[in-house]
This record gives sequence, structure tokens and C-alpha cells, in this order.
Amino acid sequence: MKLVSLNNLSNLQNNLLIKIIFIIPIIVYITIFAKFLVNMPNWDDYDVILNWINFVITKPTLAEFMTKLFAQHNEHRIVFGNLVSLISYFLLGKVDFISLSIFGALGLFASFLLIIYIGKKNNLTIIDLLPVPYLMFSLNQWELISWAMASISQYWQLFFSLLAITVISSSNRLNNLVLAFIFATIALYTGGGGLLVFPVIFLYLFVRKDNKSTFLWFILTCLVVFVYFIFLHYSAPDSSNICRNLAFSHLDIWFQYLLLFLGGYILPVAGNSFFLASLWGFLLLQAFIYFLIKKSYKDNSTAFLITSFSIITGMVIAFNRFDLSLGSALAPRYYCYTAIFSVMIYFWAINTFISHQKLICFICTSLSILVFTFSINTNVKLLAERYNILQHTLWYQTDNIAYQHAYEVLQNSINNHSFKPINSVLANLPLSLPLQQTNLYKPGYLGHVDQVIARQDLLIIKGWGWIKGLNYTPATVIIKVNDKFYPTTFGMEKRSDVATYLNNPASVMSGYSSSLNIKDCKSITVTAIIVGQDHRTFYPSPSLKIDLKELKHN
Repeated sequence: MKLVSLNNLSNLQNNLLIKIIFIIPIIVYITIFAKFLVNMPNWDDYDVILNWINFVITKPTLAEFMTKLFAQHNEHRIVFGNLVSLISYFLLGKVDFISLSIFGALGLFASFLLIIYIGKKNNLTIIDLLPVPYLMFSLNQWELISWAMASISQYWQLFFSLLAITVISSSNRLNNLVLAFIFATIALYTGGGGLLVFPVIFLYLFVRKDNKSTFLWFILTCLVVFVYFIFLHYSAPDSSNICRNLAFSHLDIWFQYLLLFLGGYILPVAGNSFFLASLWGFLLLQAFIYFLIKKSYKDNSTAFLITSFSIITGMVIAFNRFDLSLGSALAPRYYCYTAIFSVMIYFWAINTFISHQKLICFICTSLSILVFTFSINTNVKLLAERYNILQHTLWYQTDNIAYQHAYEVLQNSINNHSFKPINSVLANLPLSLPLQQTNLYKPGYLGHVDQVIARQDLLIIKGWGWIKGLNYTPATVIIKVNDKFYPTTFGMEKRSDVATYLNNPASVMSGYSSSLNIKDCKSITVTAIIVGQDHRTFYPSPSLKIDLKELKHN
């Protein structure tokens, strides 16, 4: 019988302990992910999954099918997601959002395995890789759990982008360039952010002075841009020009948006301080610039490309989402990019400062575990709140007309036998939006009801709302009519006059409107209520009494 020495036994125990520490965040993420899955559509799922399947069921012509397949959803063409939902439908005979959400999450696991491969390729041990799972499986990305369309688009777009970068940086052979182009194109048709892989790889090839590959990549990129924007008739969302104009005229705020995007994942640890989160993003950006000056990218080309891709993604998002406030830079669906950026900076550091590897590993592992731990409590509560709503109602845009659209899409799916809501939702259809009431009212409201229009039995209420001293948009506006609450289109209506009046460019999208059914009502009392970013603090306006008979007469 072969005896095991005490030293060997100690090594085995230490190795087992490290492996357990390594897989803890993965197990926690999977457990929470499974707990909060609901077989119900979430927001865009109504349009890009249910509506898409309902369209296919009508047996369109090939031309109609291809047009719909490549059609825009906002600024994206989600061809990959369309095909995934279609294949899932034909395999299962129905739309199943649990299966689709699981497939979306597999994109996160695929990216994780690819990052581990990159780390192993750079001779990193399992101890060196400890920060990776804690960053990549943090619950800061809670929003993408049980959101099929968004998780498929975000996670798989990221994976194909990383795959293209990994392939092109591993070899300059023609085969690698072709493979990288294929993966980059798939990324582009998974989510619009995949387009950013093309200029990143072009600059990489240009810096390497690989003239033939650079020229070929340039030609292929021009072809992709032509097809995506011209041949397929790209139409920019209405808000794009507004966002870009605002960003260019307020580059300081735009830069802070970028810093929050890069470092905002430590917000829970930093006591929800935007300043500390921005400072952390600034430090990470300085680390990136330091490595560039030291030309460390020559030995870490993959890390250089991925960090560059993350930064450019943040810059573009800052331009395209500028009107949604600085807080939107912290949107959970973007977390996967910032996590990857941090991991690559860590890889870069640990390979550059070899004599300090253990210290860097200890500090980064401790910080990543801290971030992971702090992310659980707050984000599990948010998941539970959304889970409860999905169990009883429809999670869609906060506007009555838009909500009616979601209900109609769901009804069509029921009639087509393509999807059946869970019983707790089905039993209560049609539904009205559940809005929580609270006694936590605070002063500090700016704005009022501008216009009230009566059209037969429909009442349209318009106005604007803001919170004193705020430099980013509130969460939303709720209209209270008598004793009932109604959602509005807050954040979707431009109010340049308000921005001028408040001398605050962030308030340009402070307008709201709401369409209400007023049949059999003689008079109403209207109060507009601003909802704070914490979704628990409300700022009510003065109440306005309206005589509907007099209003209709006028």
C-alpha cells in the first residue's frame, strides 16, 4: 500500500480548498438564477420573442421572413436571438422563457471559460485566477436573470466578440483573420455592440504593421458596414441625435458616465457613492494608459484588445444613453463588460509586475470577493421584487397604451397556442399595472401638469417633473388620479424649455404623458408623483382638480 506523506496530504487539502473557493460564486449564481426564473416574458421579450414567433406562425413568404429576421430592434439587429428563439420553439413546440433564459446565461459561462483559457495561456494558476469567477458571476448583473432576449443579446454578443479578439490575437495567419471576421459578424448580428470589434481589430492590425491583413480587414469591415447600415436600411432611434448633441456639449458629464461604466461595479462597496465609483473607474483607466505607455500590450495583445473593446463600448454607450442619466451607466445589463475590463487589467498587471504577483493576487481576490458579497443582499431583493411582479402581472413599459400592446401580444400567443402564461397571471387577465403605495413622501418636487386633453372617453395628461438638485433623471413619474395610480411615458419626451428653465441639461428628457380611460367620471383630482432612483422615495406635486364636463365642453 502506497503511503501519502504529510506534505502531499497538505498540498492536496490546500488545492481542494482553492478549488472550493473558486467555484463558490458559480454555485451561488446558479442557485439564485434557478430560484428566480419565471416562465413569463420580460419587457422586450413581448416584441422580439412572442411577436416574432406569432409572425412565423402566420407562414410568411421567404422575403417577409428574411426582412423580419434582420429587422432592427432599437439600434440592434438581433438575428442570432431570433434564430435561437425560433429553434427553441420548433424543438419544444412552444415558447419557453426558462429554456431561453438558461441559454442566455450559457453565454456568460462561455465567456467565463474563454477568459479562463486566456489566463491559462498566460501561465496563470488557479490561485491567480481566483478573482475571475467572483467578478464575472457577481449579482450586480441581476437584471439579466429571467430576461431571455437581453441575456441572449448581451452575453452571446460579448462571447462572440471575445472569441474574435482571441482568435486574431493568437496568430496572424489568414485562417485566423477569416475566423475572427466570422465571429465578429455573428457578434454584430447578436447585438449592435458587436460592431465595435471591427475598429478594435483594425487598429490592432494597423499597429502591428501587418499591411495585408489590415487592408483585407478594412475591406471586410466596409462590406459589413454597407450591408448593416445601407443595404438593410438602418434607421437611427429618435433619441440618438438628442443624446449625441447633449454628450458633445457636456463632455465632462460624458466622461464621468464612462468612468462610472468602467468602475461602477464597486458602487455597493463604496456606499453608493458616484464619486468613489467614478474614482475607481478613473484608476482603472489610468492603469490601462500606463500599460500602453510601457508598451506592455506587445506581450499581452489579447488583454490589450479586450480592454480597448470594453473602453470603446463604454464610450459609445455614454453617447447613446446620455439622456438616461449617469445612473444608467450602472445598468446591470452592462456589468459583464465592466467585469471583463477589470479582469483584463488584472491579467495585465499580474503579468507585468511579476515580482509582486502574490500581493496583486491577494488584493484583487479580496476586493472581488468583497464586491461579490456586497452584491448579493441588495440585488437579491431587487430580483425578488421583479419575480413577484412577473408571477402576477405583465412586466412591460410603464405606459397604459404600451401595456395594452403587451396584453394583445400575449393574447395572440395564447390564441396561436405558442405560449401560455403561468396560472397566477392567466387567472387575472386582463390586468392593470400594480403600483406600490408608500407613506415615504418628501418635498423637493419641480414641475406640474402642463396640458389635459379629453378625447371621447380618453384623457391625455402631459407635463414634466424633476427633483431639486438632481443631475440625473429620476426613476419615473406616476400619475395619481383620485385614488388610483397610473404609469407615464416619463423619460421619453423632450422638454428643452425645462432644461433651459432649470439650467440643467440632464432635465431635457423630463416630460411625461399618460393616457387614461375616464368613462363615467365627472371630475378627477390629479397628482403627479416623481419616483426616486431607490424606487421607494416619492415626490408629489400639488393636486389639480379637473371638471371633465367643462373640459369636454371646451
